Amino acid sequence: MKKQSFLLFKNAFKQAFRNKIQLVGLIVLVLLSSTIFSLMQTSLARISDEYSTLVAKSNLHDFVIDLSNTTPKTVSNKISTSTTAVDEKNDFDINNIANDAGNEFIWDRVEGRTMQLDNNSNPRILKILTYNQDARIDKLIISDGYQIGDSNNPDKTPSWKQVVINKEFAQKNNLHINDTIRVQSDQLGSSLKVSGYDLNDAAYSSYNWLKIVGYGVSADFTTPIIDQTTPIPNKTREGLLYVYPMQFGLSKRLEKNNYIWSYDKANEKITISSDNDREIYFVGKSTIGKINDIKLISQSLRSKYINTIDSDAALVYKLGNNKYTFNNRTATLNATIIGFKSLLIGLLLIVLIITAITVILITYKNIDNSRTQIGILKSLGYSNIKILITSLAYPMVAALIGTILVFLPANGLQVIIVQTFANYFNLDFGHFIFNGLGFIYCLILIFGFLSIIAWVISALTVIKNQ
Repeated sequence: MKKQSFLLFKNAFKQAFRNKIQLVGLIVLVLLSSTIFSLMQTSLARISDEYSTLVAKSNLHDFVIDLSNTTPKTVSNKISTSTTAVDEKNDFDINNIANDAGNEFIWDRVEGRTMQLDNNSNPRILKILTYNQDARIDKLIISDGYQIGDSNNPDKTPSWKQVVINKEFAQKNNLHINDTIRVQSDQLGSSLKVSGYDLNDAAYSSYNWLKIVGYGVSADFTTPIIDQTTPIPNKTREGLLYVYPMQFGLSKRLEKNNYIWSYDKANEKITISSDNDREIYFVGKSTIGKINDIKLISQSLRSKYINTIDSDAALVYKLGNNKYTFNNRTATLNATIIGFKSLLIGLLLIVLIITAITVILITYKNIDNSRTQIGILKSLGYSNIKILITSLAYPMVAALIGTILVFLPANGLQVIIVQTFANYFNLDFGHFIFNGLGFIYCLILIFGFLSIIAWVISALTVIKNQ
């Protein structure tokens, strides 16, 4: 009887291959659904995993304090209205609030400057950020090379002449680790890359050139939005650079477990023409085992400062708050992942519905064409279950061939999708991955989905015609 069952199943497989048009059509549908499923299992999983890793390593902030466009409500006679004094007052006030009992948090100050370099009439816009080696939040994570001032770096270029750059911008501008760059035009040129000169040669000590020591990024610039005029990143024209604080004329000292920064314009090496090119904000993270009371922090700051443009401005913005000017630096990637995943799920459902309808029609047709054969099998003593097993031939062949064929298009699309994300987001996507477990899941789920439909339709039809 076992041999007869095997022959019956073997005959069903032969029958499946005879109807080539039906089989090819079903395989194409399986290929489409398997490709979409594989993209969700590989490309999106790879992007999400890399982002989660960066968030954890960089220690992404819980909230941002934005005191731009603010002025103190009261100014002590001991504090001047100079930029330096106001900067220090901001730090002191935030530090005092950060130590309020029951609502403590750690904080870091971030300063960036927007520069435009002529680059031989091919302009480059640079967002230059201070590298804080003692940062506890939004830390700079190196993907290749070394951190600024890393003692393990065999190159002994002084720390204040070192720079870390985002990898994609470097690649698109033919910049490599150990190359020398300029961020402002000088007497010897206006190109971004400095060629033909030795950075450490005393003859060029007066030039503020920087040596690339590594590629890196921090979690707060996952989407590298330079300023409000560039909402969509362009990694060919726009770059993120991290430099030693001395380049901005900054120094720091420890006060109540946090650093207070001082700004000396006379000592800055990267100069700005206007304070509008200077961006300063503060990032905070809870130390009390729960999310801070943002409203309480906001109230404390609003009692000391007023926004001269919007008097109702909160001054403190929780991660994800779209009222913060640069919320998209951290929100866009997640929103894109969710949107792309929703699109894939929608497409998958459409393809699965079409596939289900196709399997139903094929199954009905095959049963209708096999009524005489089914009657003979029943007269020979075959049970309904053994007869119904033959209905699994189409799903098995289609699922197996379609899932195997999906390897090439799915993996090719993985490269395209990841590269597309890399064009707009700062993530170290690493190397190509093959998700073997996902491949097996795909085969099992597709086969199971098709088999259940074929089995149910066959069973209902056979039982109805008894």
